[in-house]
Amino acid sequence: MSSVDRRKLVISRRVGILIVIIFVCINNLNAGGKDFNKRFFDRFLKRGKRGEFYRNYKKKSSNIYLSPICFSPSADTKLTESCFICGGLDWSPDGTKIIFASSKDNDLLDIFDISPSGGPINNLTLTSDDVEFSPKYSSDGSKIYCTILDFSTGVSGIYKMNSDGTNKTLIKQFSENEELEDFILSPFETKISYVLDEGNYGSLWIMNIDGTNSIELTKCKEWDRFDFSPDGNYIVFKDTNGYISKINITTKELTQLTTVHSYSPDWSPVEDKIVYTAYNASWQKDIYVMNSDGTGKTNLTNLSSGYPYEPKYSPDGTKISYGYYDWNTDEEAFYVMNSDGINKIKIADVEVWDSVWSPDSSKIAYTDYQNIFIVNSDGTNLQNITGNTLPIMNENPCWNGNFTKIAYIAEYPDVNKLMVMDSDGSNKIELDSVDTRCRTFSFYPHPTKIVYSTDTYDANIFTVNYDGTGKTQLTFDGESVFPSWSPDLSKIAYYSYDESIGECLKIMNSDGSNQIILAEAECNELPPEWSSDGTEIVYLYGTSWDNQSIWIVNISSPFLKTEVVSGIYDYCAMTFSPDEQKIAYAIWWDYDNPDNEGLWVVNRDGTGKQQIYQGEIEWEERIIWAENNRIYFAGEGYIYSIKPDGTDLIQESSNLGWGFDIDRADGSKLVYNAFDIFLASEGGVTLYSISGYIKDSSGNGIEGVTVSLTGEISSSTITNSAGYYEFIDLKAGDYTITPSKTDWVFSPFSYSVTLNKDVIVNFTGAPVGTVSIPAGENENLVTVERPEAGKIKVIVEEKAKHGKGVINPDKNEGIFILNNPKEKYTGKEYKIKVFNLIGEIVDEFLKIPQSIDDIWIK
Repeated sequence: MSSVDRRKLVISRRVGILIVIIFVCINNLNAGGKDFNKRFFDRFLKRGKRGEFYRNYKKKSSNIYLSPICFSPSADTKLTESCFICGGLDWSPDGTKIIFASSKDNDLLDIFDISPSGGPINNLTLTSDDVEFSPKYSSDGSKIYCTILDFSTGVSGIYKMNSDGTNKTLIKQFSENEELEDFILSPFETKISYVLDEGNYGSLWIMNIDGTNSIELTKCKEWDRFDFSPDGNYIVFKDTNGYISKINITTKELTQLTTVHSYSPDWSPVEDKIVYTAYNASWQKDIYVMNSDGTGKTNLTNLSSGYPYEPKYSPDGTKISYGYYDWNTDEEAFYVMNSDGINKIKIADVEVWDSVWSPDSSKIAYTDYQNIFIVNSDGTNLQNITGNTLPIMNENPCWNGNFTKIAYIAEYPDVNKLMVMDSDGSNKIELDSVDTRCRTFSFYPHPTKIVYSTDTYDANIFTVNYDGTGKTQLTFDGESVFPSWSPDLSKIAYYSYDESIGECLKIMNSDGSNQIILAEAECNELPPEWSSDGTEIVYLYGTSWDNQSIWIVNISSPFLKTEVVSGIYDYCAMTFSPDEQKIAYAIWWDYDNPDNEGLWVVNRDGTGKQQIYQGEIEWEERIIWAENNRIYFAGEGYIYSIKPDGTDLIQESSNLGWGFDIDRADGSKLVYNAFDIFLASEGGVTLYSISGYIKDSSGNGIEGVTVSLTGEISSSTITNSAGYYEFIDLKAGDYTITPSKTDWVFSPFSYSVTLNKDVIVNFTGAPVGTVSIPAGENENLVTVERPEAGKIKVIVEEKAKHGKGVINPDKNEGIFILNNPKEKYTGKEYKIKVFNLIGEIVDEFLKIPQSIDDIWIK
């Protein structure tokens, strides 16, 4: 393989995604129909609680599929502006409106509509505490269905509202442990089907249009298209083996339709045909059509290279639109062809991530995530109807050496721009166009110069002054990426490709002279990390993508190398400790052992390996071990720091964020990005925990108790076999903890705490019992026998000493039983006291019965 071919396969981040897809297919991991954009959706949509735009925080046991993407509290200062069109395009049945989700008006996603001819963009759901996305019109266009994430609770649900955004109504709410991927409406709008992400697979569900009667149909691939048959009786989807299957929504009869890896099924709206993409025996991907019983498979594209994706029928069934990417030529295109595969027309030279046909099949609307375009189905009359000039996002901020300037990437659909601005966000200057990857440049510790690599297909390294002057090319091999300054600024380390050894780690003088190969180095997705004295570099090398090792190399001849850790799955970030005796590294992903994902520390000789943080670490983001002996990282949606022994976890960013930089001395001056770049307020957020045991009167743990937490955040968990529960990573504030379990009562009933340290709150539980009161009984004290754990008592006191009561402690309700059933006892004030098994008052309140058999509920 030539060096150019090798570079195209390995160094390009975008192409790297495709390579991962091929490996995934070979290893029967079955990347989904939206696999081409999988990494994009992972980076930009699956943020926060491990996705509560569709994923979950492992440590917090709460996941959504849509995270609150870019909420920006006032605590941190926003330095840039962007506008992200999330997609989810849908065209109203009467053809007069297009709806979509965007961050246009604030830093959360709202739902907008616009006329296909352009004009005003109307925000239908402007809110400050939730995120709306994936909008879909009802069949008559009077309603909009969508997914909404409540930012304050991290809980998502399917909603409907009027087409003008009014009368928002919950249809189906998902728990924090349920990760909604997407939903679709049946043709006659009687059913909703949705997919929940369950890790390596998903589950396909069906429910009534009003959210009742949810039934799991089968397992499936969690991130691929699924579609109803025109009669609404079947759903076609990608099964767990990577094949296209269909299922009867009533009988659950399952039929496998393909025998090769297949993706993105779309059922013709007018005939019994299904279009899809699939690999042939030579691993060439094409678009196929088949009968709905799996017969009559026909290749519609017959490509020799390239990657077609997302085929979609027009409403009249006569045409099919699809996207195309060719990694050999870097061609991106959007096509339309007849449903039999003839008359292929290139609609646009752009990668199309989301599109929708007009109801009359004459036009297509699509988005490149910056704007929405309308084009005739024959490719004529292309119009930009949104006219947005802001970037999709601003990311990867990096300080200069004296913390007066910030370099960053402004991302557009067709180019990424290397930018620099003052620390307050002013004086923004465009320096150059750069590669599509995250960390293609370094600024710190240089006070005035940025070193960076350029386009993927001509990857060379340059330096430039922060004012745009003095641009100098340092490499000319077209193979050089990820540069980083040495601490003394005399050298630059980078990754490249050499015919003699393949991918490798190199160094050169800061003027580009004396380029030296230090070591083989594969699968590195971040600039090399130097030791603080500038004598060593830590890097990654392995024989396969699921078996990597961390190495240290000395930059002086004979370039001695030491293996530190082996057996790492996929890519990882790494850094030296300030004293150079330890290495911290982050495992972004481990398919076989997800518990390995997190932050690790190891001695430089490979001993003493310790996981200090378990949970999601953001893909392709750096970690920094500062001189204050704290390790800074992006994980589960925020920027955190932690001590090397795993204690004292602090949330450093108020806003969601992933790319970041800090002052290496003390961790101050945190600058980070979500969809825009923020300067953090000084001081992080210290996080605390609430934990405890729930046991019966004999000291045995009670398993399966639901423990609810309300306050600064709302969450819930369930006790284990020992009765233990835990809430972690909580900000300071007021919280209330309440246990509940059917046929059990707990003492205390609930517990409130002002959290400013780790707190232990224990509860005692007992089964609910029953009581019968003999006629004529006069005692005010009623003892309730319990089947297993002793007694509970209820006291009913009246100022005139009359009355008693019966209680159901599980429901906190009861019945007044008056001593003498005469009306003279009604209308008087009674005091009700409820005691637990150990004599503590569980509740106390006043009640005025209105009849002789009044029921009280509290």
